[in-house]
Amino acid sequence: MKTIHRNLPFLIFPFLIVTFLQKTPDSFAALNNLQYLYQTWFHSYEEQESRTESIETYRPEGLNEFPPSRFRNKYIFKEDGSCQWLVLHPADAHYLKSGTWEVSRNETQVILIYDQHHNLQKSFKIIEIQKDLLRIKSIVFLPEERPENK
Repeated sequence: MKTIHRNLPFLIFPFLIVTFLQKTPDSFAALNNLQYLYQTWFHSYEEQESRTESIETYRPEGLNEFPPSRFRNKYIFKEDGSCQWLVLHPADAHYLKSGTWEVSRNETQVILIYDQHHNLQKSFKIIEIQKDLLRIKSIVFLPEERPENK
C-alpha cells in the first residue's frame, strides 16, 4: 500500500500533462495554418452558442449562403500584410476600411490590425483556424499596453 501512495504522483502527473496539452490551443498550429487566413471571412454569428459568447466564428466567402442581415462583419486578409474590414455605419452606409495586419511579436496567436496611419484598430486572438473556419476572440488593450507604445 505504501508503494502505491509513493508512486501515485508519478502515475497522475503524466495523465494531467496529457490532458492539459489536449485542451490548450497550440500556438504553433495557428502559425502553421496561417495561410488559411489569406482570404475573405464573414462573421457567422448564427453559429455562436449565445449572444454573450466572446468567441466569434467566421466562415470564408462562398462557403455558406448566409441569411439576410443588416450587418455582417467582414475581414479580408492578404498575404502581403494588407487587409480590409467592414465598418458599421449608423445609417447603414457600411464601408470597407483599408489597413495592414501583423502577427503580434509577443504572442503568436494574436493578430493586430492597423489603419493607414498605423494606429491600432482591432486585435484578436486566433482560437482556431482551418481552411473553412476562423474562431477569434477580440482583445482590448489598455493605452499603456498597446503594441505601438512598446
